[in-house]
Amino acid sequence: MLWMAGVTAGIVAGLWMASMTYFCVFCLVAPRRFAAWESCLVGFAVSAVLLGAIIATDRGFLPSSVRAVRQLSRFLFEDLTGRQAD
Repeated sequence: MLWMAGVTAGIVAGLWMASMTYFCVFCLVAPRRFAAWESCLVGFAVSAVLLGAIIATDRGFLPSSVRAVRQLSRFLFEDLTGRQAD
């Protein structure tokens, strides 16, 4: 849940930054304030900082997340292939 919250916050920050435009009175489409790569970079930085803060405050978060990823990959790639062979 915390992984999803951190990644979602980064995506929202990047999209918010990408939606910023300069004010233009007679333009049909307002010019963008930031380039796409800058928005992506800010979104990644927000996600990285939040996930770093989560890992720093909760010592059991990283081992439990690694264990969950291992169980999920074992279920998807080992258990399901064995069931399909039968």
